Amino acid sequence: KGVFTLPKEAALAVSQGDTVYWDASAKAVTKTVGTNTIIGVAWDAALPADGTVNVKIG
Repeated sequence: KGVFTLPKEAALAVSQGDTVYWDASAKAVTKTVGTNTIIGVAWDAALPADGTVNVKIG
């Protein structure tokens, strides 16, 4: 547990507190549920141009 900086999907906007998932095939954070695994919540907002997002795991 803790806050980690992880890669995110290109062009994805994330708001602080959003539930986020791990897309294993893209090796990136996403907000799409589908078959992706929930990993935690966005600690900070991330703009579409940002390559990473801070995620509180757990």
